[in-house]
Formats: sequence, C-alpha cells, structure tokens
Amino acid sequence: MVSNKRKEIIIDSNMTVSELSLLFLENKYNRISLNSYGTYQDRLEIINEYLGDIKLKDFRKDRINNFENYLNNERRWNYTFKPSNKTINEIMNVLNQLLKAAIRWNLLDKDYNCIAKEKVNENERINLKELQDKINNFQKIRLTNSLDKIWNRKK
Repeated sequence: MVSNKRKEIIIDSNMTVSELSLLFLENKYNRISLNSYGTYQDRLEIINEYLGDIKLKDFRKDRINNFENYLNNERRWNYTFKPSNKTINEIMNVLNQLLKAAIRWNLLDKDYNCIAKEKVNENERINLKELQDKINNFQKIRLTNSLDKIWNRKK
C-alpha cells in the first residue's frame, strides 16, 4: 500500500518506469532492513538503465523478455564479466515486484497495459526531485551505518 500522503496523488500514463521505481523504493522505506533497501536500489538501478525511460503507456510484456535477454547476453559487470544467474534472477524478481506493485496501485493491468489516466493537473504530480533527494539521503545513511559497523569491528 502506498503511504498515507500518497493516497490522494493521481499518477498519469506518462509516468516512466524510473519514476515508478522511485515510488516503489519510497514504499519500501522503513519496512525493510538497510541492507535489503540497498539491494533494491542496486537492482532498480540496473532495471532503470534499460527500462527507465519507458513510459507506462508504452510498456509491453515483450519488454520483460528483451530485458532478460539483455542481462543474459549484453550487460557486463566491470565491462568484462557476465552477471551470474543468481544476480539475473534477483534483478528479475525485483522487476516482477515492481510490476506487481504497479498492478496493486492500479497503474497497470494484469497484462501490463497502462490503465492510469492520460492527463492530470500539474498539482497532482508527485514532486520526484524531493522523492529522489529523500531516497539519496537514505542511501547515505545506509552507507554510513555500514561503514560504522565495519570500522567498529576493526577496532
């Protein structure tokens, strides 16, 4: 479920997968551990590198298969290594969770066709810059806490 302050916000069909992933991350905030949150951020970064600019109204099921083929055949880690099958499965799992959230929020139907409104007023749009800043701040907190734990172990 989207947080209480988001219940009134109407999202249009021009929303991109990248914007959807910001909402998804915001929904995960304070519901999962810092490490899990960081893993979601990392996986969504990879998803957005390929699918991020696609608008919900242009999203189709075949893009999921194209993305999986991209991970299996083209995407390289450190420009040399193919991702492991486990990593690919984790990324596809996060994509599946993202799409299921969009279905729950009535943005997509079960066949991944957009059912969100075509146009909304500007004041009905989410301030994505604020949301991105909030997520970046949480990532800094996560990294600081992780470094503190590592530092304290070495003492």
